Amino acid sequence: MARSPAAITGGVVGARGIGAVHLRELAHAGVGRLLICSRTATQTDADAHAARLGRPVVAASSVEALAEACDFVTICSPNFLHLEHAEACLARGCHVLVEKPLFWVDGTTREKIDVACEAIFERGGGRLAVNYPSARFAEAFMSACGHPGTIREFVFRYQTRGQYHGDAIAVDLLPHAFSLLLEFSPEGPVSVRDLYRGDNAWWAVIDVGATRCRFEFLQDSTAEGSELSFAVDGQVARRIQKVQGDGYAVFLDVPGASAKPVPMENPMTSTILDALSTCLEETSYQDEPARSRSIMRLIASSLLK
Repeated sequence: MARSPAAITGGVVGARGIGAVHLRELAHAGVGRLLICSRTATQTDADAHAARLGRPVVAASSVEALAEACDFVTICSPNFLHLEHAEACLARGCHVLVEKPLFWVDGTTREKIDVACEAIFERGGGRLAVNYPSARFAEAFMSACGHPGTIREFVFRYQTRGQYHGDAIAVDLLPHAFSLLLEFSPEGPVSVRDLYRGDNAWWAVIDVGATRCRFEFLQDSTAEGSELSFAVDGQVARRIQKVQGDGYAVFLDVPGASAKPVPMENPMTSTILDALSTCLEETSYQDEPARSRSIMRLIASSLLK
């Protein structure tokens, strides 16, 4: 019998930015006890989260201390720390959800990525998942258009309020693009045809198997919001977000294929709830190693010589 969310303890490593969203989702899911930790988080920070959520939040002294107390942990620390923090939590028996990408270290190689992926998933034993929420848009797209079959052209545009520059923009946003593409098409050999690295923008034309991909990414920390759209063989789809309480209602607008925007579960909410349910039911994440390895290989082939 599955446990009740109220019976478990949930933790967030790195509870600012996207980590604050994870903490909110765990609170909304009814997780019984909430902990946070980061290099700078104090109980004062935890109390600020508690005031926002209307329930107690405790600051742990370290990732290890947090993991000792938790059943389920989400990792939202900087991506170069993801593996270290995931290993610490897995070693203490937690179910773990890591923010995308699974990890990234400047100067890495494809070989090191393959070795690290194999090692961390073997260590996880089915208790490790990675958050690739943009993959959720595939279901809404196919609801409006059907399965696209073999894709000749895939375009993905994402403007965010991020603060990365150059290739770091791609590390941050390519997981969104590739996770969605893999819902339509299998992984294939990568050939980079054109590439631009700017201070606030990154774009590329990349062949993935038989699919010609164009990625256009922009990060502007002063922007009021974010915009996400994609096109599959010319059929454009655009994400719509509407403020709802302290979160968002999400729709996919597919002009010409759907008379009105397709409502869908908030991708962040549904991904976290799915991962949490695996912990509650004490089961394993399905197909996670293969998907995450594919995304990491695609990112590496796009960025590494």
